[in-house]
Amino acid sequence: MPGMGGIEFLRRLRRTSPRTKVLVFSARQEAHVIRNLVQEGIQGYVNKSQTLTELRQAVAKVGQGGNWFDDAFGQTVRDALANPRIQSDRLIEQLTPREREIALLIAGSHSSKEVAHRLGLSIKTAENHRSNLMRKLGVHDVAGLVRYLIRQGLVDPTNE
Repeated sequence: MPGMGGIEFLRRLRRTSPRTKVLVFSARQEAHVIRNLVQEGIQGYVNKSQTLTELRQAVAKVGQGGNWFDDAFGQTVRDALANPRIQSDRLIEQLTPREREIALLIAGSHSSKEVAHRLGLSIKTAENHRSNLMRKLGVHDVAGLVRYLIRQGLVDPTNE
């Protein structure tokens, strides 16, 4: 999803339309991705390797108010539902909307100068936001920030 990770999209969707049923159709199979999606309240997950028949069944099941998760992800889903998020997953919630915006721009390879120009800020203000968000997340460099954002599903490592 250009410019926004799946988790961030899901969070925005939940804010604007909390009753919308969500069935994710993705090639991603990493446990942390599926766990994050489940913890955000999706009703189903269909891997792109599944058949068209399975996709149709999933759409019907979720549309009728049920859930659909491939058996291969069963343990991951059970774990996600049973275990609340670990503390590090909540750190992102401490960021202001502006800090989140800047974090995503930094992850997109934008310098402080570019961030400042794009958002109409002074370079010093952009650098202060950058420093604050990295301190809040407990990361010490851009690579650490990007790794954190990927784990949170806010940045898709397959998009450039």
